[in-house]
Amino acid sequence: MTEMKSIGRDGSPEALLSVTEQHLLRSVDDLNGIIKAIKAGDISRSKEVTAIISLLGKALQSALDERTRVEKLRRHEAGVVNDYAIDFDAARDEIGRRLARLRATGSGAAIS
Repeated sequence: MTEMKSIGRDGSPEALLSVTEQHLLRSVDDLNGIIKAIKAGDISRSKEVTAIISLLGKALQSALDERTRVEKLRRHEAGVVNDYAIDFDAARDEIGRRLARLRATGSGAAIS
């Protein structure tokens, strides 16, 4: 089993997702700054574009991976298994109803 470690304040996957998204936004801002400088005629930073694009790709992949983990965790905590949520209260009620029917139609023997 893989242990999830995060650099978020509260240690939750949501915190790590937030940090990853902030990193992604900072990288986009850096890229936009470089693009503006190139458009203004300053081509000295044009070599940084490749590095920033690589960082953007990695940050985007990290954000997508973490979103998948967070969604999987939320679904697990909500009791969703194979795209179906198990409603334990409804199952308990249905079992109670069926036992009551069995008692009502039975020979009087107790069903525990």
